[in-house]
Amino acid sequence: MIRVGVVGTGVFGYHHTRVLAGFDGAQFIGIHDQNAERAKEVAAQFGIPAHPTLEALLAACDAVVVAVPTVHHQAVVLEAADAGKHVLVEKPIAFSLDEARRMAEAFRSKGLVLAVGHIERHNPAVEAVLPMVQNPRYITVERLAVFTPRSLDVDVILDLMIHDIQIVQDLARSEVREVRASGVPVLSPKVDIANARLEFDNGVVANLTASRISLERVRKLRIFEPRAYFSVDYADKSIKAFALETGGGAPRVEERKVEVRQQEPLRAELADFVGAIEGGRAPRVDGDKGGRALEVACRIQDALK
Repeated sequence: MIRVGVVGTGVFGYHHTRVLAGFDGAQFIGIHDQNAERAKEVAAQFGIPAHPTLEALLAACDAVVVAVPTVHHQAVVLEAADAGKHVLVEKPIAFSLDEARRMAEAFRSKGLVLAVGHIERHNPAVEAVLPMVQNPRYITVERLAVFTPRSLDVDVILDLMIHDIQIVQDLARSEVREVRASGVPVLSPKVDIANARLEFDNGVVANLTASRISLERVRKLRIFEPRAYFSVDYADKSIKAFALETGGGAPRVEERKVEVRQQEPLRAELADFVGAIEGGRAPRVDGDKGGRALEVACRIQDALK
């Protein structure tokens, strides 16, 4: 079995640890965190080893999940690549485009898997709707969250909106031609609420809103085609689909029942990562896709300026 470890035991690293502790698809060999007390606490909770150094963890595993602050992604990920280890790194892939390109190239040249933790791409409702969408023309996304003190090293674009940037790129299947954006910092020094309008080369238009200062949580994706409409609720992991029917009388809009196979997105993400290693294939979101999402996020940041 693939031997997997986790680097970093903050909010995201803790949940990777929780899932891997009960994961049948890989051998979980332990964690490493620079905060030894935190590592000891998490290791005791899940009954797994806490490795004293990153080198020790890498020596014991075949693959690692990197869940350290974004500014440290490149250093940890490239050290893992040098050691010949596959990596699942939390989103965003890197702090800059140069770092993202360097990371993707390192793994490509060594024939290693580099996956990026865009967890919402593994939401079962997203997995179910993607094959159904044939000709999207207009996409809207609302991702509103209450304020928490985590992830304040990045703005709301890299914290939240980047999930939807990546999914919209998979839906549009085209390159972004034009970016318009507005946003402001409110409760932190960085932008906390933002809206972006993306126009793709094939004419698809996407309107994305992300906030981390809302009073309630809203996470919805809506996709409009010439004869169909899809509404995805990320939180409920559900889809409502409607289609224009013209046969047998006057045109009418009918709802289509969509079955969504429920599963925890993080578990699906880890299963995809392990499956990519075992099958010699690309993960759902590889280094190149993670880099493309970061590139558009940077263009939105530039538009805000």
